[in-house]
Amino acid sequence: MSNVLEPCSSHEALAIAFLRAGLERRYAPDALAGVEEFAGISAGTVAAFQAFVLGRVYPEPEERRRLNEAFETLHHLLRSPGRLRSLLSVALSAFWRLGRKLPAAAQAGRLTLDTFEKVRRVEELVARAFQDADVPPRTPPEDERLSAVLAPLPKQPFLELADALTALLRALSDESVLEAGLELTRTLESATAKSPAKWTAQERDGLRLARETLEEATALFSLLPPDRRPTLIRGIARIEGEWVNSRIAG
Repeated sequence: MSNVLEPCSSHEALAIAFLRAGLERRYAPDALAGVEEFAGISAGTVAAFQAFVLGRVYPEPEERRRLNEAFETLHHLLRSPGRLRSLLSVALSAFWRLGRKLPAAAQAGRLTLDTFEKVRRVEELVARAFQDADVPPRTPPEDERLSAVLAPLPKQPFLELADALTALLRALSDESVLEAGLELTRTLESATAKSPAKWTAQERDGLRLARETLEEATALFSLLPPDRRPTLIRGIARIEGEWVNSRIAG
């Protein structure tokens, strides 16, 4: 069998569906009933967290591919000196206003991109494992045979994803980081929209998606008082770590 995985393969779609189903099970009300860190947290807040992660980290396959394309384009833009200079030149006023908040805004963007990179690596790893094991692409994502394929995979990429996700949530739970990140992304999005000929549709889409992610994080954390946010994130970190250690032996 070929070792080349087609970027839009049905095994990739199965991998995404499998990862989504696992997350939904981990944060189902009955699964959280005995988790100390979630005691007293409303079902609505848990549902909002699920919606945020499923919508922004593990969306459905078609949306996942669109997000990958947009964020990969944004990733390359931020690493291209010429394009980056052009981008920064249209947002000087925002940099001036942000002042000491600028590092926080940059951190929010960096952690968002880092999380997407880790998600992409895990998706590709799982998809390739399903492909190499000749798993039928139409296998239901809840089928336990898929977990057996997962068991011998290297554990490190999954742990790195769990760490990246909790680091992102920890940063976004800080209102100053969210405010700074939102101001910067909104300014950049508005500036590029005014000069569409200078920016590709994918670059503009990447900025829009980054802004939407920060807006949804703002809505999510508004449901929790600041003193409860670290506890929730510690619970998420523990749940994700336990899932990796229970499913993967590599």
